[in-house]
Amino acid sequence: MVLKANKYCLYPSDRQKELLDKHFGCVRLVFNLALQTKIWSYSANKTNLSRYDLQVQLKDLKEDYSWLREFNSQSLQAALHEKITNQRKDFLHKVTDVITRHYDTVCIEDLTVSNMIKNRILSQTISDAGWGIFGVLLKYKAAWRGINILEIGKFEPSSKLHNGCGYIHKDLTLKDRQWTCPGCGKVVNRDVNAAITCFPQPMIKSSESLAG
Repeated sequence: MVLKANKYCLYPSDRQKELLDKHFGCVRLVFNLALQTKIWSYSANKTNLSRYDLQVQLKDLKEDYSWLREFNSQSLQAALHEKITNQRKDFLHKVTDVITRHYDTVCIEDLTVSNMIKNRILSQTISDAGWGIFGVLLKYKAAWRGINILEIGKFEPSSKLHNGCGYIHKDLTLKDRQWTCPGCGKVVNRDVNAAITCFPQPMIKSSESLAG
């Protein structure tokens, strides 16, 4: 599947240009103040303010800058996260482009991202990483360039299966990022272990299907 897009050019009137300039100025001010607040908060007490934390400050901001009231809150709120969203998409495009240009076969794990973000502890991190978008971009670029995508099934015990001794830790929970294997006693990093465990399986399944 190849994604295509159409581009259009609009020519605003002089009055519209003036309003757009004012609007963009307000958006730029809000974004810069929000960025400054976010940096200060993290530097002062290591608190990472979310987009929602910043949005609630818009009411006070309009008290300090009364002319902001002339513009709708939705546009001003978009300014708080639009640049970050664009930076994330740009990063994901570049990463998936490099992967599909340099490798003939890519192994990935089929994750149900929509269920994972229901976990209130990890939801923000998962959303920020853009796992869902990464998968979409990787697959369509792979199809476009003729790259093999091999997926581990979502029900495979990739995290629970120790790649060293083969022990399956059935009681492993999502919050356990590191665990000691009851089978051999080794300390296991969840993500590293899953990556190593995942790799051979699709390769083996692919080889078996080709041989058959």
